Amino acid sequence: MTNPSDQLDSSSTLPRRPARLATVALLMGLVACGGGGSGGGGEVAGPPPAPAPAPALSTTNTFPVGLAVATPGDLTTGATFAQLPAPWRVALGFGREAAAAAAAGDGRALVRLLARSTPFASAHAGLTGTPSLLATADLLKKVLDSDATVSVASLIDLEGLFGVAGTDANCYGPKVKYASHQDAGSGPSSGELPSGDVGMWLATEPDGQPCVLAEMSRRMAGSRRQGMQGLLVAAVMRRTIASTSGLAMPAAGATTDLTAALQPVLAAAMPTTSVTVVSATLALNATSTTYTYRLVLTNGLSGASAKRGEIILRHSPGGSSTAYSGTLEIAGFTLGSDPVFGCSDQVDSATSLYKVARASSLKYSRNGNDMSFSSRMAAYCGHPSGSGTRDAAQVATFTSDNQLDPRVGLPSGAPPVPRGSTLGWRGDFARYAADYAVTTGAGTFQLAWQAGSTDGHSRSLVARTQALAAGMTVAGSFAYADDIATTTGTLLGMICNWAGPGNRHTPITRFQSQAAAQAGSSGAYALADSKITYAPTNSCSSTTTSFDVNADGTLAAGEGVGTATALDGLTGTSVTVDQEMRSRGLLTPSMF
Repeated sequence: MTNPSDQLDSSSTLPRRPARLATVALLMGLVACGGGGSGGGGEVAGPPPAPAPAPALSTTNTFPVGLAVATPGDLTTGATFAQLPAPWRVALGFGREAAAAAAAGDGRALVRLLARSTPFASAHAGLTGTPSLLATADLLKKVLDSDATVSVASLIDLEGLFGVAGTDANCYGPKVKYASHQDAGSGPSSGELPSGDVGMWLATEPDGQPCVLAEMSRRMAGSRRQGMQGLLVAAVMRRTIASTSGLAMPAAGATTDLTAALQPVLAAAMPTTSVTVVSATLALNATSTTYTYRLVLTNGLSGASAKRGEIILRHSPGGSSTAYSGTLEIAGFTLGSDPVFGCSDQVDSATSLYKVARASSLKYSRNGNDMSFSSRMAAYCGHPSGSGTRDAAQVATFTSDNQLDPRVGLPSGAPPVPRGSTLGWRGDFARYAADYAVTTGAGTFQLAWQAGSTDGHSRSLVARTQALAAGMTVAGSFAYADDIATTTGTLLGMICNWAGPGNRHTPITRFQSQAAAQAGSSGAYALADSKITYAPTNSCSSTTTSFDVNADGTLAAGEGVGTATALDGLTGTSVTVDQEMRSRGLLTPSMF
């Protein structure tokens, strides 16, 4: 499938790039995971002559072509998988947008343009990797077009669709032993900090990936898998209508039922499962402005292994194939034994297991080459009754624009707690947003997450990527933000002693930062700068506190004593961490 930026209106004078084949190994890994990437570039020689216009694509305005969910560290590999358009097209698009922003006096738009790309070079031309934002969108387009080179069976990940939790990278938040803690007062001065309660502790993962990229990728893994599986199955629904005799897209105010037609398609794609399509419909509202895809399926099993999933895609086309908006809503319903995510009044009578759900929402908008989205995910208690047209709304609360609402959390208390009538999140609420260019994958990205509704602060990573001639570069920072229910993305600073003796949860105006760039033939990111070192004390430095600096699980005598903070800090005229982020081009994405 071709890059979504190459699917132009039939009236366009710009050429279409021919589709390129991907290796089978690449196709099997794109939706669920990422790999490595690389960089390169060239001079602009001007646009080539335009060939005859290509025929219009029938699916253009009925599906969000070009949309994907990924983080800056998610890169795909494959020597034959070239993704980006020619350098002149990137330059032309950049020039038009920059001119428009300048004419309008929109300085913020100009900053975003500079943050996301260099106009005169394709950062991945001729190299072995590319951002998953581009590769996955390209792959979804192939599925939509019934491309014979793509096997849907190799892409469907039913477990990912039902929902899995995000985890931390090895370099982030390990358990840290400490002794002689200087803030202990009269209390115990030795112990171990729990996992997840320190920030970027080691500069890189064991494979060398910078921690700022690794943690964002690992934390978003569950949401990314669920979101991309939702888009994948919706694309399969759309192509099933196009390829099935007797089925057609709905007229205004009507609904097309493709339950019977989709069942054999998914069964063939998942021959080792007992997947059952409960309902599959595609509707068009009375004003012909929004297509609504809805799919309900089960894994066909019973008892403790029974699972149910729902997908609702609401897609509103704009004035062209590259202008649209919409929302994607996914919920996976399973049974579990973990009381942290279960509620005492939401128990399956046959198995005595907790009824649990993982739900995600994705709000998106595309305007030309500019893509923006907001992804949210959390764990909930309960299962739907099986009736109604929106399963997710029976366990979760949504905002007026169909996003999961972080303001509604379950009452605090030792697990398991009763849910009662509150449809609030039980744990692991994550908010992730991006503004990026569909031609390069470069832009600004921000993630915030919180384990419980009473934590008071969320943890947040923000990153800015640029597409340069030598490859992609990234600058990222970590700090604490306001509660997940109220944060607007503003970074407040570091809390160095979150869970240790005498801890104080007032952020200081310091933060962690890293910079990296793609290097070598593999295109993997290499760390260029890292300012993350601190002691787990209120002052962020150690006078008497001994702590496990290298996170090897052991505490040597005096290890960590005398550690001075080497965190990043304010420069120039900045007086807050938020001002410092803005001065570095680390802007909160527009949909956060």
